[in-house]
Amino acid sequence: PDSWQEWIEISKALHGKDLNGDGEADAGACVVTEPNGFLAGLFFAFASPFLQTYGSDEGIFFDPNTMTPKFSAPKYDYILDLYKEMVDHSVHAIIGETNWMKANELFLQEKCALLYNFHGSFKTILTQMESKDVAQNLRMKMIPGSEYVLAQDGESIEKCDPQLCPFADKNGINHAPFYGEGGIGIVFNSNARPDILEAAISFAADLTGPNHSLPLVTSVGTLIDPYRYSHFENVGDENSAESKVYIGDGWNHESILQWQQSTIQAFEHSNGVKDLGIYGKTQYTGELGFESILTDFLSEKKSSEGSRSTLEKTWAHLTARYGKDVQQKLYRKSLGLPTSAFELPIVILCIVLFSILSLIALTIKNRRLQKKLREEKQNSSALKRITKWTNLISNNPASRLVKVLQDVQSGKKVDMEVIAELLSRIKSHKGGDFYKPELNADEFAKVSEDNKAFADYLKYNLMNNFFDTSAGSSSGSMNLNRSNRSGSLASDKAASDKAICDILRTVSDKSAVGSPMQNFRPDSPFSKSLNNVDELLARDDLWIPNDAIKRLENIGCWNIDPFHVSSISNGHPILTIMYNIFTTDLDLGTHQSGGMLKRLKINERKFWKYVQVIESQMRPENVYHNATHVADVVHNMLWLLRDGELAGRLGLCEWEVFASLFACMIHDFDHPGVSNDFLVRTSHKRAILYNNQSVNENWHVAQAFGLLNREDGDLAWDEEWTEDQIFKFRKLCISMVLATDMARHFELLGKFKARVAECDDACTDAYDPAESKDRESVLVMAIKACDIGTQGKKWKLARKWATIVQVSACITHPRLLPTPPFLSLSFDS
Repeated sequence: PDSWQEWIEISKALHGKDLNGDGEADAGACVVTEPNGFLAGLFFAFASPFLQTYGSDEGIFFDPNTMTPKFSAPKYDYILDLYKEMVDHSVHAIIGETNWMKANELFLQEKCALLYNFHGSFKTILTQMESKDVAQNLRMKMIPGSEYVLAQDGESIEKCDPQLCPFADKNGINHAPFYGEGGIGIVFNSNARPDILEAAISFAADLTGPNHSLPLVTSVGTLIDPYRYSHFENVGDENSAESKVYIGDGWNHESILQWQQSTIQAFEHSNGVKDLGIYGKTQYTGELGFESILTDFLSEKKSSEGSRSTLEKTWAHLTARYGKDVQQKLYRKSLGLPTSAFELPIVILCIVLFSILSLIALTIKNRRLQKKLREEKQNSSALKRITKWTNLISNNPASRLVKVLQDVQSGKKVDMEVIAELLSRIKSHKGGDFYKPELNADEFAKVSEDNKAFADYLKYNLMNNFFDTSAGSSSGSMNLNRSNRSGSLASDKAASDKAICDILRTVSDKSAVGSPMQNFRPDSPFSKSLNNVDELLARDDLWIPNDAIKRLENIGCWNIDPFHVSSISNGHPILTIMYNIFTTDLDLGTHQSGGMLKRLKINERKFWKYVQVIESQMRPENVYHNATHVADVVHNMLWLLRDGELAGRLGLCEWEVFASLFACMIHDFDHPGVSNDFLVRTSHKRAILYNNQSVNENWHVAQAFGLLNREDGDLAWDEEWTEDQIFKFRKLCISMVLATDMARHFELLGKFKARVAECDDACTDAYDPAESKDRESVLVMAIKACDIGTQGKKWKLARKWATIVQVSACITHPRLLPTPPFLSLSFDS
């Protein structure tokens, strides 16, 4: 039945008939009538659609403005009389007072045709459906509603119309599912010992998390039902992991589907009714209060009018006893309403004032910016300062040589002294990076006068050799020896550095993550984490099946939130992003990502296991270089390939598209959480292995490909590839991953800009898509853009990433190295 009126008609027609063929008279319905604490809740579930029509903030117990009980409405008698009529055609009329367990038992014996009860209690019925045929005899749906409701003045019962019942269904029936108080509540004692508090929080997280909460929902032995949407995912497939949990506890698949539909429909209803949430609830609704009065009414000791009057007086007395103002605030708060008459106007006024002040501030700021812009355009010295910053970056042998050759090509006369100086600089240049800026103390000092923060950033991040060529070191920390490598030397700015670090930690949602420096040892084995791969491969219970991977509706969206992806995937953002890419038909140039693995003859079983191994070795203690960052870089590359039209404009073949995404996935594999500079200066074994050259990047790509060559072949997803295919694929991945070393920034950027500058107005592309080397050069710049692309996201994400980078620097920066300039700045700057 859709309505209580229909329910009563059905129960009247069937009451007293033999429904199960045992020769005895049966009841039209099974209704709980025993006053044991549940009777009140089940009555209010019946009464809700008569009392609430305008949404969850209306309430069914009191007038929120006056705290007058709803029982004061004269036509509340109609609800009580209708309820008694329902009870009179139930098992109560045959056996007397009935508790919830007895009601379920009689329903299973087919001693009644209808039953309504609390949702969790239905598990005792749904798990007894022995076959699909038996289960199909059962129909489960959301609790009935009513096509007639109590008028606002309480003086009449009116039929629903769109104005009176805005949430009514297409048949004009007002539904109002009642959210009865119950379930579990978890409270933590802030004074508990840290280890006990941590254990309690872990227990609560496990109890309510997706993995452990589903068995609580499906088990008949508990009425604890911490519902989650994940409990109903994939239940349409009888062989899914979720369905198997239900079936293992005795559920029939037909029953699961009915349970899913009715549960979600009830919880998502816009007119759901909230249970009473004020002081003394048990006295209002318990056996000594509401239930005893309702029992007297059902036994005809009192009339509906007398019962209503008694309830009104009892509730009014309790409200006065606890304090009307206190109870009103609690009741209004429980409904989501302002707790005072002034609260809403004050809030609106504050919003209006804030908006006006913000508009004024923006107007003033805009005028100042316009004035400043005009002044800078008129001020030639400002332009000269900008030129000096540009010259700082462009002052390198490669750029000057290109300029000389362009002059020769155009027929200009070249100064021989300039050529002689250039040849001398090239011969004496340290290292092979001719794109790295050349500085001397005087040049750098001049630029620092105009923009010290910018100059310090360049000096620290992109020109480490400056520390070696400048007079002395910034903190005297370059004189390291083997005896003090694992120690720490206090810098002159230790106090200020600590202060800014503390401030940054307070605004970071990663403050609970431990510091990787706590576990880092300069002379530790090459990789402690990689030693666990054998153990990981030996355990089948740790692998996530494909059908359990979360589907993403916004895959390919530039502003996808990788932190949210990590949260909904239970800490598996890389696997989730990669799986969604290669199982969704996304247009990447002339190729589609869906089915790409199969077309490339990739062993999909081994590939998805390989992806999980890659993710398992991303150290969660790293604040920045972790699985969330890698997933973000992979997704940035997906956006460039598709929406950025990179795949189409470069004419990338299918394996190059795959290699681009794969290189992003492994570009920070097994990152130790510290910089190349740290590994080099502490003579770490990785630095020794790779001769101080792109230490981390070499390690990432070497170890990732090393997994493919394990003797057991468990991860060899490329087993069907030829040697030539593997060679080309690995060569491209190596070039892309090594490009993420910021020490090579000027070299790569300089070459790229020089190539683009050579393209005159007549050419369409500086890079020829037909040349594999050109395609590789563009992909190298693409992965660099993806690696630092977070600041191109919407403000909320960009700010969060920026804060995490700063916190990461605070946590991981050892005091035995020069202090990064951005840690020496004040917080306001």
